[in-house]
Amino acid sequence: MRKSTFIFTEEWSQSISEYLIKIKKLHALSYEDIATKLKTYDIDITPKSLAVRFSSGKLSSNLLAASLIAMGESSVNLKTIEGLYLQKINKDGQ
Repeated sequence: MRKSTFIFTEEWSQSISEYLIKIKKLHALSYEDIATKLKTYDIDITPKSLAVRFSSGKLSSNLLAASLIAMGESSVNLKTIEGLYLQKINKDGQ
């Protein structure tokens, strides 16, 4: 298994990205919809910037939590994110 001194490893970032995009699709939302909802939480971000952050999986904890709430999520399935991560590191290690 890889060891990293960085907070954001590529595998974790990709796993967060996949999770966010999955939730976005589940709720049939556009980045415009999410950005508009985020404004109600005093987070001013363009749909384009939001798309970049979702695609990279590199978000602050504040933006991650607010984005999930804006998409209608009331909980986060950490086991799903862990599963995505484990798939990534197992592919890299083979």
